Amino acid sequence: MRKNAYIEAYGVAADDAQAAIEALIANTDAEKLGKAQALAAGKVTFVEMSNPQTVSEAGVYLVKATEVGYTYNIMSAYVGFGEVPNLTNAIVNAKKTPIQVNKKVLDTDNVTKTGDVLTYTVSTNVPYINPTDKDKSFWEANPYFYIYTPDGREIVYHIYSAATVKDTDDVYLTGFENDEAYQSYLDMTKRIAIYDTGVEVTTADSVVTLSTCTSASDEHRFVVIGVKEQENQMGQTKN
Repeated sequence: MRKNAYIEAYGVAADDAQAAIEALIANTDAEKLGKAQALAAGKVTFVEMSNPQTVSEAGVYLVKATEVGYTYNIMSAYVGFGEVPNLTNAIVNAKKTPIQVNKKVLDTDNVTKTGDVLTYTVSTNVPYINPTDKDKSFWEANPYFYIYTPDGREIVYHIYSAATVKDTDDVYLTGFENDEAYQSYLDMTKRIAIYDTGVEVTTADSVVTLSTCTSASDEHRFVVIGVKEQENQMGQTKN
C-alpha cells in the first residue's frame, strides 16, 4: 500500500496513517519526504494525467509525470475536502524543468583553423541525489538521466555511481592509454559510489559524468555518472 511508504519514511506508528499525513503536510524534512515518495513510487501503478490535473477525491496524490523535453520531480500532495481550510475544485500541479544541454565554445574571435583544440562549456540539469543518502530507494525510482542533442537525439544514461569528490579527482579524466586504463577508471568510479547500484560497466561502454557543487566545501563536487543505455531519434530506438 502506498500509505505504508509514508508511514515507513516518517517513522510513525504502523497503524497511524494520519500522523504520516500530518508530517507530509508540515514538510519539515525534505530527506524523509524524498524517501517516502521513492518508496511509494515503487508500490503504485501510475495512471495517465494531464497537467494541471483536476482531482475530485481526497487523499495523497503522487505525481511522476513525463513529457518530451522536460523532467518532473516526484511530488506528493495531500488533498482533504471538507476540512479546514475547505478545498473546492483543488488542482495538483506537477513541477517540471526543461531538459536541455547548452554548449558554448570559448573562442572569442570565432575563427578556427584545422588542428585547433577548442574548449567548450556544457551545462545541463543534474539529477539530485542526497550526497549522504545510503538508501537506494531514490535511485531505484529515478535510475536514469537523459541528454537531448540539437539534432534531435535523446540519449538515455543508466546511473551507476554517485559520489562526493574533490574538484581535482581522477573522476574527471577523459583520456585513457588503453582498455586496461579505462577499465581501471570505471572500477574506480564504481568503488567511490555512495552505494552499489549493481549496474555493470565495461570498456565497451560510454559513460557521462555530471558534476555540481556541494555543501561539503568549495573544493568538493557531487558527481552523478551514467552509462549509455540507448539512443532514440525520430521515434526510433538504437541501443
